[in-house]
Amino acid sequence: MAKSQVAHLIQPLSYSLENISPYLLAKYGTNNKFKAPYVISRWGYIYRQCKAKGVRIIGYSKDSNSRYLNAMRRSLGVFGDFVYNKRPDYYEINIPNTWNWLLVQSKQLFICMQEPHAYL
Repeated sequence: MAKSQVAHLIQPLSYSLENISPYLLAKYGTNNKFKAPYVISRWGYIYRQCKAKGVRIIGYSKDSNSRYLNAMRRSLGVFGDFVYNKRPDYYEINIPNTWNWLLVQSKQLFICMQEPHAYL
């Protein structure tokens, strides 16, 4: 029996000033025994499935769970070399040379953000 649940919400971006509410993409039970590589693999699966249906994933966000934070750090290339340069659909981020405090690679497939708090 699952002790925890994971919910993936998706929120469309809008050119207008309207705020479009998120909706449930997937929800499943977990024993909460997973590591950062599994999270990255799951994000990659979601990315590929959405892309195949014409939906471009911009990024992922999560609360301060250490496994998700580690996955964010790894996928952004912070202190590492997670490489997206062999993908035709990566973002090219122009990072100013004076921003030596920003420890991400300039080529990203998606961005990651930590939520300040989660209410789910």
